[in-house]
Amino acid sequence: MAWEISIGPEAWGELREQLDKLTDDKLIEAMLDDKQEKVRRKAGDEHAKAARAAEAERLKQLSHDDLVDAAYNLMKENNTCDNGGYLYWIDVGGYHRIRLPEDGPLVRDKVQDSNGNKGTITVIFHGECCILWDNGMTGSFRLIDLPRNGITVIHD
Repeated sequence: MAWEISIGPEAWGELREQLDKLTDDKLIEAMLDDKQEKVRRKAGDEHAKAARAAEAERLKQLSHDDLVDAAYNLMKENNTCDNGGYLYWIDVGGYHRIRLPEDGPLVRDKVQDSNGNKGTITVIFHGECCILWDNGMTGSFRLIDLPRNGITVIHD
């Protein structure tokens, strides 16, 4: 399951820095897969292969910085991440993904909301978090908003 990306400007800057670390070949491959998939959905495989070949010629002429900018703009356009917000998709199909450098479970505390529902909180990046509730539902919050939403850390 995929989510819409919900991160702040600082995290978007971190994603761009991660893209800058990729090789030109990896950036081009991600953008080619995106182009091929989008054209295939609208016009079929034959047109998709031709579009991919034409795009490959265009992309090979770009500098590394221009490739990073193009991949970054593509990520913003697709605006998709894995469920939980750990991997951010470059291409529309999610075959090429990157991680924020500070991603991963930074906090794994038990929480409870005002209705008694319990779950586990994971801080994703600079004040943003995800809660996996014991009933299988998920929620995404800014840490500062937890008390306002009646969510508190519990120790059982």
